[in-house]
Amino acid sequence: MDKWRDKDGFLLQSEFRQWVESVVNKALNRLRRSKPNCYELGIQDPDASGRLSQYHISLKKSGPAMTFTVTMIPSNAKVDVDFVPVIEFTHPKWPAGSVRPLSDQLIKAKRTSWFIVPKPKSKTGDADHTLWRLAFHEQERELINDRGTLKPVCRLLKKLRDSCQLNIASYYLKTLFLWEIDANKAPDFWKMKQSHLFMHMLKILQQNLKRGEIKYYWDKHCNLIEGFQEKHKENLVCRLDNIIAHIERNVSESPIVIAEHIRKFCGFRLYTHCRMEEPLALEASEWLNKNSVLCLCEA
Repeated sequence: MDKWRDKDGFLLQSEFRQWVESVVNKALNRLRRSKPNCYELGIQDPDASGRLSQYHISLKKSGPAMTFTVTMIPSNAKVDVDFVPVIEFTHPKWPAGSVRPLSDQLIKAKRTSWFIVPKPKSKTGDADHTLWRLAFHEQERELINDRGTLKPVCRLLKKLRDSCQLNIASYYLKTLFLWEIDANKAPDFWKMKQSHLFMHMLKILQQNLKRGEIKYYWDKHCNLIEGFQEKHKENLVCRLDNIIAHIERNVSESPIVIAEHIRKFCGFRLYTHCRMEEPLALEASEWLNKNSVLCLCEA
């Protein structure tokens, strides 16, 4: 453990990450390698047949994350498994400084574990390897749970981002919902129609980008988008302005206007002559399945 620390006794995430990678590589090297970065694994089926299922495994590294691509033989079906090494802590241990305290609600729900992730703050070679990224996945999962339309609207917002190629991380969008939970304590707020909540959160995103900040939920002194270049922020704001204006201008005549904006993601253009009561409340793919009045044309 001593070699994991610097001269001042701080834990070095670089050393921890290298140790984890060495353990993974040692395990992979016990398997037969058919070609570079391709390992063969045979697992006996648990049923009485005793048949041996064959898999090929390859590894890709990105920051602290390691992605295992598992290929099933002979179907060639692939499954990606992300592996991120972390160190876990449990309340009453809690980060010092300006990190928001653990609420009684989360303690009562037994969401008391939190993690540090060996992800460098800087991508350059001079990164401070004593700095670790905080992660509060259990707490965030509890806060978001049982919030009515929150999860489907968050997914829909991500699909819009993908379709319109808005370069903004999923976690930044999730953070906006966490702040909105704080701002709206009334339980009925999250029962509003999905279309209304979608537009509300789209405007929240627009407003935050115009201010040039999305505050980290666990420490409001940290701006998640401080690294965004001004031109990038201006481009995002401009595109959101156009999307919002287009939706508001056309929603009365084209009730599937939001679905039109995510059509690239679904792979279809949507047409209808029937005004739906709440077409925007469904993700486009789900709406396609539920409404037979649509005529579908491949995009």
